[in-house]
Order: sequence, then structure tokens, then C-alpha cells
Amino acid sequence: MYRLLNVNDFSKTEYDKFFLAMAEDKKEKISRFRFEEDKKRSILGDMLAREMIAKQCNVSPDSVVFKTNENGKPYAEGFDIHFNISHSGDYVICAVSESEIGVDIEKIKEVKDGLTEYICTEEEKNYIASSKDKEEKQRRFFEIWTAKEAYFKFLGTGLGDLKSINSLDEEFKMHLKTFSHENYIISIYK
Repeated sequence: MYRLLNVNDFSKTEYDKFFLAMAEDKKEKISRFRFEEDKKRSILGDMLAREMIAKQCNVSPDSVVFKTNENGKPYAEGFDIHFNISHSGDYVICAVSESEIGVDIEKIKEVKDGLTEYICTEEEKNYIASSKDKEEKQRRFFEIWTAKEAYFKFLGTGLGDLKSINSLDEEFKMHLKTFSHENYIISIYK
């Protein structure tokens, strides 16, 4: 199960309410963010995860407490449920599952030269290059990027060797759902 929210759909009053419900350490971290948009995305991600876990477990959102494991991956203390949050631009997405899950969202934009070389296997580079359309090449790049990011978030290890994963491999794709929303690509790895 996943849910996607636009940060612009909430008022300052709502953000203040969401912020007050957060754990003190998370509030301190968010208070240090320089940009208001970063604060909104983090607050909304926390609220979204709390509400989705509460609904899935049939408890109140204020009973959901987040901790992090030894690798820094967050989990809901005392609940046998997994979640993952991602944000980009105006959107925040949260996915919850009874098993490990990873999610990534990225806004499609111009890709810096050399990034494809750093991230992609030969097969992935050929897949991108096989399109003659610039926008389609960008879309394909972000399909690959979000798939890999979702995979490493699924593992909870942080980004590893991106070229060690071929997102076009059939076995890899069996665990992957990739789709678009407006000018964004979203991947969920489970």
C-alpha cells in the first residue's frame, strides 16, 4: 500500500499540527533545515508514515513511535510492519508493507553529463540511448535511478555500487513496480 501527497495541499496550520505530533529528536533535526520546503517534505513524510501504519495496525497515529536501526533505516517500534518514505519536488510518498519495502520518487529533469556512466550498466545505457527523444531518455534514466534507489532503500544499507544492479534484469523487475505521476517517476521495490 502506498500514498502520494502534494506538499502544497496543506496549510501552515496543518504543518504546525503535524510538527507538534513528532518526536523531539525529529523536531530538532527538522528545525535545523535551512529551506522551508525541506521542512514541509520531512514533516509530511513523518505524518504520512504515522497515519498509514496506524491505519494498517488499527491503532491511533500518536501510538506510532519511530526508531532507526544500526544502518539508520527507520522502523515503527513495536509494530511488525515496514515502511519507506521518499520525496522530490512537490511530492512525498510513503509505502507500507508486511515485508521489507523501498520506495523512491524523482522529478524528471535534465540529467548531468556523466551521471549515466556512473549509475548504469551497459544494458541500461543501451536502453536509454535506444530512444531518439530527449524527454524519453530522461524518463528512462529516472526509471533506472528510482528502481536502484528503491532497491537500496529496501535493503536499508544506503546506496551501494549502483552499477552492480541491473534494473532491467527480469528477476529484479519481479519485485519492482515503476510508474509515473505528472512529471515524476516512482519505483517501489518489494
